[in-house]
Amino acid sequence: MISTTYKHWIFVDRDQNNPNLLSPGGIFLNLEHVASCTPAGEQLFDEFFVDHLHGFHSRSDPDTTRDAIADKYYRRPDKKENILATVEEQCRWLREIGFHDVDGFFKVFELALFGGRKTSNSLQSGGLTASFDFCTECERSNILNPSPRR
Repeated sequence: MISTTYKHWIFVDRDQNNPNLLSPGGIFLNLEHVASCTPAGEQLFDEFFVDHLHGFHSRSDPDTTRDAIADKYYRRPDKKENILATVEEQCRWLREIGFHDVDGFFKVFELALFGGRKTSNSLQSGGLTASFDFCTECERSNILNPSPRR
């Protein structure tokens, strides 16, 4: 199963049963926008991204300034809602719900590929049941069948 840049792809719910979308031995990979581990890493990513946005927008509007692009980037409406977790946190969450062989496989700035292997039919840890909340993009493209297996 592959998930990409869906920031709320997994949550823990005490009252809901697991739809068991992955068979035992199944591998879950997630390509995600992640938090930097340090403020310096976040600043480096932000500056790189603003430089890239400025280069992109200046091709269609040569009068666009880097400062104007930076202002839009730092004041964008989704900034407060875009809550990111580090690769380490997200790998820990996978381990807590019963995934094994969990690792971060690739990371560049704030883009990371991580995942793990499901080892049983029930992903539970400490009495909590993991539930999956997949994006509508996955459902529309038929990558996943969101209905539970019997």
